[in-house]
Amino acid sequence: MLKLDRDCFKAILAAALALVAVHALGRFAYTPLLPLLLDDGLFSLAQGAQLATWNYLGYLLGALLALPMASPRGLRLGLPVALLLNAGLTLAQGFTRDIDMLAVLRLSNGISNGVVFVLAPALVLEWLAVRQATALSGLVYLGLGGGMLLCGALVVLTPWQGPLRWLPIALVALPLALISAGMLRRLAQQLPASAQASAPGRLIDRRSLPLLLAYLGAGLGYILPLTFLPALAREQLPPGHPLLIGNWWWTALACLISATLWNRVGAWLGDRRALQVNYVLQLLGTALPVLLPGPVGVL
Repeated sequence: MLKLDRDCFKAILAAALALVAVHALGRFAYTPLLPLLLDDGLFSLAQGAQLATWNYLGYLLGALLALPMASPRGLRLGLPVALLLNAGLTLAQGFTRDIDMLAVLRLSNGISNGVVFVLAPALVLEWLAVRQATALSGLVYLGLGGGMLLCGALVVLTPWQGPLRWLPIALVALPLALISAGMLRRLAQQLPASAQASAPGRLIDRRSLPLLLAYLGAGLGYILPLTFLPALAREQLPPGHPLLIGNWWWTALACLISATLWNRVGAWLGDRRALQVNYVLQLLGTALPVLLPGPVGVL
């Protein structure tokens, strides 16, 4: 078992804070906010789905943009800029009701989110690889689960309605992004030149195609269901049901626990078998609200 020393802890914390800022607060806060924004009359369910689609498209573009940015300059400068830009875009959503402007903001949020979500864990993985500690890299995703719990609290506690519901989320994301940007920049400067160099290759080949399909499956297995989970609960459960408030908390808690759990399962079963078990669980999780309508399926 690898020891999580102080330097490794700080490296993992740097990427974890980035995921809190851009993925949990910048992206997934939209999930618990969606039914509330619908009740506020900010937009319709169809328009809310369109905003989510623009965000997905932005995430795809950001992930592709991260490929040429995976260079010493891109890691030192581009990654911190994308991180701070994402937090600024989250703040901007609190000051507009225009659906077209919201679409532009969600698209831009997705682009900057994709860049950070790809590059920040990759940077930390490279940093850990130099120190022969790559088995700790999965702990980076504790930031996602912890950030989801945090954004759930911010959504519940906000005193405002309409677009101002984004304000507490943004006011937390901004300092976290600032702290993480400085930490990630220092990590990039510590990488040896050999670790920063990346060999050019085709975007899609026999080796990368399975990875592409795996992420496609993950999108169908957790991103889409997770985005609309609170809205689904709102449609299927009677008013005042405890799960209407608690469904996001169960999901966030599961994400927080699973980061460490899957890190151990991967070491125990091997990555391939662990992924196969994971895909079966995602399939069940996606199907259960359909097979068991009501509280049991949603929970």
